[in-house]
Amino acid sequence: MKKKIVFIILVLFIAIGCIFLFFKTKRGGGGKPDAVKKDYATLSEYEASLDYSCQVDLDCVVKDMHNCCGYYPKCMNVDAKTDSDFVRKFCTQEKKMGVCGFTAIDSCQCSNGQCVGQLKNPFP
Repeated sequence: MKKKIVFIILVLFIAIGCIFLFFKTKRGGGGKPDAVKKDYATLSEYEASLDYSCQVDLDCVVKDMHNCCGYYPKCMNVDAKTDSDFVRKFCTQEKKMGVCGFTAIDSCQCSNGQCVGQLKNPFP
């Protein structure tokens, strides 16, 4: 009798687990977060694919869009999807690597429907 009850409980747990995984995957929760749809093959196409649009300043944030030097901050739409893996692979294949600098962005604002960076003042 005890074996039968343990078996039924085990089957119920497995069934509940399968149902949970099914619905999690169905809603997209089982995939890679922020998966990027690749509509680009070059770095210029990649940069053009990024969303810089905005309506208000809160639509804009600093994100690492990456370049062949590595970290590269730029102001873009809060929902823009960056793809540093693509940039690293492309730069490696093209043998484009180096040590570079970048402009320090203090904040972002929406100007004429595009996110733009406000540069840090080096002389406060």
